[in-house]
Amino acid sequence: MVIYKLVLNVQSINNFLEVVVVVVVVVVVVVVVVVVVVVVVVVVVVVVVVVVVVVVVVVVVVVVVVVVVGVVVVAVVVVVVVVVVVVVVVVVVVVVVVVVVVVVVVVVVVVVVVVVVVGVVVVAVVVVVVVVVVVVVVVVVVVVVVVVIVAADLEVTIVALLLQARVKFNTKTKTPALIQRVWTRCIT
Repeated sequence: MVIYKLVLNVQSINNFLEVVVVVVVVVVVVVVVVVVVVVVVVVVVVVVVVVVVVVVVVVVVVVVVVVVVGVVVVAVVVVVVVVVVVVVVVVVVVVVVVVVVVVVVVVVVVVVVVVVVVGVVVVAVVVVVVVVVVVVVVVVVVVVVVVVIVAADLEVTIVALLLQARVKFNTKTKTPALIQRVWTRCIT
């Protein structure tokens, strides 16, 4: 019965550790996904702001050039500005793609490391629990065996002393001396 209860306790601890592992992994994945989403949103906002600023600057420059210089220079400036804007947009898109790829790789590595570390910890805890249960069972068995042996030896000794007392019973006294000694020895 004791061993059955100990096995049930080990199974309960193992089930609890499995739940803890699942919860930890889910929390880590959720946190990583939130971080990735925040990073992507920030990068997109920055790109939009840069594009809007560039467009405003281009419009202002075009207006100034049209007013001051003339149509030919305006056409050249427009072409140059368009080329610059295209280059800036391409660079920003490439940077965003690289950042997203790096973040995804880091997330995958972190999740793999967390799963491996948590798995090792769970295995270590289960091994320790099993070793403790085995040691407790062995100690209980040894104590029971020792108690049984001591009790049997004490019973044999008491029976032998009582038999001797019966043989040497002194009818002159109400409490024979040997029985009194046996009683005293049993108590002490």
